[in-house]
Amino acid sequence: MTTQSLGEDSMGLFPLTLMRVGQSGRIGEVVSGGVIHRLREMGLRVGAKVQMIRAGSPCILRLDGQKICVRSDEMTGVLVRMELAG
Repeated sequence: MTTQSLGEDSMGLFPLTLMRVGQSGRIGEVVSGGVIHRLREMGLRVGAKVQMIRAGSPCILRLDGQKICVRSDEMTGVLVRMELAG
C-alpha cells in the first residue's frame, strides 16, 4: 500500500466519496492500491482542490478547472480536508 501525505495528522480528513454535491475540499492524503499512479496522472494529488459535481458511481469532480468522471470505488483511498463555505 502506498501513501502520499502532507505530513499532517489524519484529523479532519474524510473519504472523497462522502462529499456532497457542491462541496469543495483539498486532497490531504492518497492511500490506494493499484490505482494510485492513475489517480496521480489525473491530477488527484495532495493539495489539489476538488469539488463534487455529481456524487455516486461514477462521480463527477471538478479538478483544476476540468471535470473528471471516476468510479467511486477508486476514490475510497482519496482523503480530503473539507473547505468551509463562505
